Amino acid sequence: MTSAALLPETFLSPITFGITGHRDILPEDAIRAQASIQLVIKSFRKRYPKTPLIIISPLAEGADCIAAETFLAEDNNCFLHTVYPFPLEEYKNTIGIDWHEKFDSLTSHERLINQITLNSELTNLSEDQRNQGYKEVGEFVAINSYVLFALMNNEPALKKGGTAEIVEFRKRGCIDLLEVSDSNIRCAEEGLLYEIRVRRSYEKELSAPTEMDDAYFITPIVNGKNRSEEARIELGLSNERPKTKAIEKIKSYIQPGDQATTVADEIELLNCRSLELINTFAESMKSGNATPERTWATEALYKIYEHKNKVAISIGDIYTQHLRGTCDKLASDYQAKYKRCLNWVFILSVLIGLLHGFEGVLEHLSWFEENPFAKYVFAGMALLVWYVAKKKGYKEIYESYRALSEALRIQEYWHKANIRKVPADFFLSTQMGDNSWVRRALRTAWFMDLGEKNGEINSQERIIENITTLDTSWVKDQIKYLSKKIDDFENKLKKFDQLNLALGVTAGGFFILGREFIFNGIEGFPLPLELINAISGCAIIFLALSKGYCKMNAFDVLIKRYESSLHVYVQSEKIHNEIINLDNENALKNKIDKTERLQGLYLTLGQSVLDEVADWYIVNSREEFKNPVGE
Repeated sequence: MTSAALLPETFLSPITFGITGHRDILPEDAIRAQASIQLVIKSFRKRYPKTPLIIISPLAEGADCIAAETFLAEDNNCFLHTVYPFPLEEYKNTIGIDWHEKFDSLTSHERLINQITLNSELTNLSEDQRNQGYKEVGEFVAINSYVLFALMNNEPALKKGGTAEIVEFRKRGCIDLLEVSDSNIRCAEEGLLYEIRVRRSYEKELSAPTEMDDAYFITPIVNGKNRSEEARIELGLSNERPKTKAIEKIKSYIQPGDQATTVADEIELLNCRSLELINTFAESMKSGNATPERTWATEALYKIYEHKNKVAISIGDIYTQHLRGTCDKLASDYQAKYKRCLNWVFILSVLIGLLHGFEGVLEHLSWFEENPFAKYVFAGMALLVWYVAKKKGYKEIYESYRALSEALRIQEYWHKANIRKVPADFFLSTQMGDNSWVRRALRTAWFMDLGEKNGEINSQERIIENITTLDTSWVKDQIKYLSKKIDDFENKLKKFDQLNLALGVTAGGFFILGREFIFNGIEGFPLPLELINAISGCAIIFLALSKGYCKMNAFDVLIKRYESSLHVYVQSEKIHNEIINLDNENALKNKIDKTERLQGLYLTLGQSVLDEVADWYIVNSREEFKNPVGE
């Protein structure tokens, strides 16, 4: 894939559409299907103006070409991504002569951004092999598309790899019940399915289908509920929003961060934030004043800027790298905003504690007499800061972008090690709902970069060379990072423990001293009784605030988590060195494939990290467990 074929904004995450359908659709039904597809595209473009739209199509005659052509005709921010079941020349022979001209025009279209061949080594296929290829390509489209168009009649699944079989596969959440694999057991893809009814060439005598015959689904279908009206709303085919109950409306103000959004909504928000980030960075580069330092936090921004200005063209896993870079920066920015709000809440809480604790002493001051509600003003300010942080969703945004960037990092490392697994299959795969967009963005970045790897054959020496660099760029780097983090958190926890001990002793000591029978027994004590009680009360309040601050920052939990991760990386480094230092003669004698062993090591390490990040994300985001299949 050349740089000219890349999306104009390579760091944006597209919304993906897919197509499956019959080859022999009656012309009048094809026209109606085109109009239905156009309505959906126009609706998505209106709601998501910043986000590129991509259709994944195998370009078979009929439905595949009709949908691709309709899609590309909509606007210049709509793109085509093709996928073929076997080599192009052999695949083209399965397409009717009358469709060759349309097929050729689409395969050479200026907005064709990539092409993938799933079984590039197969030739002279039997009918069974071809049908298996159609099944694989249909499932690939179903898995990698958020919205799947199905141009089909009402016939049940009769043919392997046929439209009806692919639709049923999508309705299950893209799970193959006959396949036994870790990812298949855990994974279920959420998305939209739009079945557009059409007649086939042998069904001319049947009455023409209408919109009333079409079907709409949010997949996977849970407990037999197709949620058709919700699907119509998300597709943009209905404006009938359900009325919000009064109690739910009040709850949305109290808990503003808990309002559900769709996958496409979140992708658009991510892209808008990325664009703002990139444009701000570009302006700072053009002005020449205070040019940002090139660090890990700005490296991706520099690469995007250089790519857009043709200073240096990015190569290799460009979507994964750029999306990870922007998510890294956005996560850091939103984490800083959340911590800033958190710190202000505690500062105001300290002021409230001081005013409350020393109220008996301060009430004699004229200012305090004139402003007796001062502490309530500070309390209102603290509540307002908390509400703004909640309303803006700083914590949720930070956690989502951090989780996505960490998963993208694994994706980049796996690509480098020539590991063909999809991280999205192992990430948040037992969760459905609000975090589905995280996995969708991860899967889309993998899919967009796959074309560069398609058919690529690396020698064993090249793969080992690439994997060897992972020991430095991944394992050693993480060992250094985690060790530093553990030290930092242990130091912070130690200081807070010392502060808490001092506050506890102060509170206890002054509380005892403040008992009248004890205070009266001490002659000439320099502090008045009311001040002693005020100090005791403030110390207790500050002790509670200090404990609360540690709890909210979870220092003790993070130390344990990082220690656990550090152990995994240290063990990984030992295994890596053992394999690398293994003599080739001994490896051959013991039938040990060093490349395979190294790939297995980093596959296992990646899965371990993905599980850990997923657990952290779910716990911190207070995600409710939602069974993907409703059982």
